[in-house]
Amino acid sequence: MELWDLYDKDRRPLGRTHQRGLPVPPGAYHLAVIVVILNPKGEVLLTRRAPEKDACPGWWENTGGSVLAGETSLEAITRELREETGATAERWTSLGLFYPACAYSDEAIEMYLAQGLHFGERHLDADEFLNVARVPLTELVEEVMAGRIPDAKTQIAILKADRLLNGAQ
Repeated sequence: MELWDLYDKDRRPLGRTHQRGLPVPPGAYHLAVIVVILNPKGEVLLTRRAPEKDACPGWWENTGGSVLAGETSLEAITRELREETGATAERWTSLGLFYPACAYSDEAIEMYLAQGLHFGERHLDADEFLNVARVPLTELVEEVMAGRIPDAKTQIAILKADRLLNGAQ
């Protein structure tokens, strides 16, 4: 059973945990994390969702997941990065927090940029089957702008990482 800490709209802890899969109480949010994984060649590592997933099967996206009860966002994204790609990172940069759809979503997502990568063995969850691809950041920005990457959290994280690394064009 996976438990999440609950937060208010300003990301203040509510002092309660919540079981994944049950409806989140109105006005409460749980945290998720996403990371843009950038290697020294300027390539981003993307993961492909398992074809058996109910939501968005087969979609390419940035690595991420839910923050478990008692974890910080950085601990959660470090865990997800290691599980899904086998990587650890020397440098972490915050890309900020966003609410995907405040009118109906109970998720708040913290975004990170990971650099200085070291690779080891992946430790996927039982229901995960992920392919990993390396795509130049500049190409991903073009894919986002052309509408070929439909996942909102991946779009936002890619564009924010590009802006941080390359400045205004």
